[in-house]
Amino acid sequence: HPIIQEIMNKFINGGLVSARALYGYAPNIAGDGLLTYWNVNPTAQEGLSRNYIVKLGIDTKGNRTPWIESSSEKAVSMQSAIQTSGTWKSLAKENKAHIQEYLHRELAYKGIISDGVSYSAVPVAMFGMGKE
Repeated sequence: HPIIQEIMNKFINGGLVSARALYGYAPNIAGDGLLTYWNVNPTAQEGLSRNYIVKLGIDTKGNRTPWIESSSEKAVSMQSAIQTSGTWKSLAKENKAHIQEYLHRELAYKGIISDGVSYSAVPVAMFGMGKE
C-alpha cells in the first residue's frame, strides 16, 4: 500500500520502526489510538482468491474509531513519540479479540466475505498514533 510504504521509508532511518510497527505522534488528530493495516485473502467456494488491504483504527479503550482510519494520511507527518513501543504493543495485544471481530465485521460489511468463504488476514502494519 503506498501510504504504508511512504511512512515506513520515512522512519526506517529514524529509529521508530519496530518490525512491522511504528509509533509516534501526529499533529492535529483527535486522540490516541492504533491504525492497523491488514492483507486479507478470501477464498471463495470456486477456489478464486483476491487480495485486499483493509485498515482499522481503535482508540486506547479498544473501540473502533473511524476518525483514526481517516487520519491515515496524517501518519506520514508522525514524529518521535514520548511513549515507548511497548505501550502500543500492549494496546494491540489487549485488544486482539476486538480487532479480529472488527476486521471480520468490516469484511462482511464490504461484501469481501460471505457465508462459505474462508479467508486469511495478516497484519501488514501497525501505527501507534498520539496527540503528543
